[in-house]
Amino acid sequence: MLITITHPSILKNEAAAIAALLDNGACFVHIRKPGASDVDLLRFMQSIPEKYYPKLTMHYHFDVALKLGLGGLHRSIHFSPPQVDGVRLSAGCHSFEEVIEANNERWNYVFLSPVYISISKSGYNSGFTQAELNKFFYERSENELPVVALGGITKTNIKEVKSTGFAGAALLGSVWETDGNAISITRSVENFNRIYKAWNQ
Repeated sequence: MLITITHPSILKNEAAAIAALLDNGACFVHIRKPGASDVDLLRFMQSIPEKYYPKLTMHYHFDVALKLGLGGLHRSIHFSPPQVDGVRLSAGCHSFEEVIEANNERWNYVFLSPVYISISKSGYNSGFTQAELNKFFYERSENELPVVALGGITKTNIKEVKSTGFAGAALLGSVWETDGNAISITRSVENFNRIYKAWNQ
C-alpha cells in the first residue's frame, strides 16, 4: 500500500498530478492543506475529477470531505474525524504505544512516524532504531491494524520498510517536484514510479 500526501500549499497542476499518481498505482492520496480556507479547498477539490474521490482522504477539513463524499478522513492532533458509515478512517501515531492503543479503536490503518529523517520537514529526525522497529513488528500478529511508514521514505529504503513489516508507506518529499508554485507532473510521477517499482520487486 503506497499512499501520497499532498504538499501543504495548494499548487498549480496539483489536481492533475493527484489524478496521475492514482492512475499510476497510488492506493490513496491524503489531502493535507492545513492553512487553506474551506472555500479555497473546496474550489481546489472540485478541480479533481469525482471518479478519484473514493481514493482521497482528507486531513482537518472534514466538512469539505463529507460535502464532496470523499473516501477517507484522517485524525491528527486536535482534529478527530466523526464516525461516518462507509468512510475510511486513518490516524497518525508517533510511538509504538499509540499504535497499540489504536488497535482497539476504529481506524482502517495508521501512520507511524518519523521512521527515517524527514525529507519535507527540516530537523524532523527518525524516532526509532531499526532494531526497535524489527522487535515491534516481530511481536505483532498478522491480523492486527495495518501500520504505514511515514517520514523519509525513498526508493533506497522502501525495501527495508516492506521487509520490516510495514503494510505500506506514505510519501511526500520523495515524490513531489515543484517549479516555483507549480508541481511538475512528469517528474513527480517518475519519482513515484521508481518507489512503486522498488516496493513491488
